[in-house]
Amino acid sequence: MRFLSALAMVLSIWAPQQPPQKPPPTAPPVTVPAGAAQKPATPATVPPATVAPVQGPYEFTSDLGAFLIVVNADKAPAFDAAMAKLKMAFQQTTASATRKQQASGWRIFKSTELPTGVSAAIPATPATATTPAVAAVPASAGTITYLFLIDPVVKKASYDPIEILRELLPNEVQAVYDQLKDAWVSATRIGLTELMKMGGG
Repeated sequence: MRFLSALAMVLSIWAPQQPPQKPPPTAPPVTVPAGAAQKPATPATVPPATVAPVQGPYEFTSDLGAFLIVVNADKAPAFDAAMAKLKMAFQQTTASATRKQQASGWRIFKSTELPTGVSAAIPATPATATTPAVAAVPASAGTITYLFLIDPVVKKASYDPIEILRELLPNEVQAVYDQLKDAWVSATRIGLTELMKMGGG
């Protein structure tokens, strides 16, 4: 018995020492505004995770929107004809309520300025030894800007002209696409929110 007791004592001295156990980590303290209920959150009071809305290139998440469309000046008549076809498609009775709502708030404006990149035409004058005749710049040069102003916006509805025509006039969408592909230079979407009214109110 004495031998066993001595052996146990030796083993206890030489056995590797276990590191002290740390307490499990706890959540950091939460600062609660004065007067707020001091109770843990329940699933009903935990705010849901914020998910960024998925937005297509021709959709808006704002109440007011616009597109700046740049068109080759010499193809402006073809672009105008394509927009007229789009208007006709909206007016068809087969258009959905959403499409009709889109049409009611969609206005198209065309710049009355000279095409971008074209200087004001200078009347030709008789050539002299020091002043050569100056000819007018052809009106077909440069680009023209259109404004699609949409107020109010139908949120999450596509304002892509080709997508709308594919839905409403599927037999004519290819012809309109052919008109637009050579005219269309670029499109810039602008989601808008009113900042202020300079006149008050």
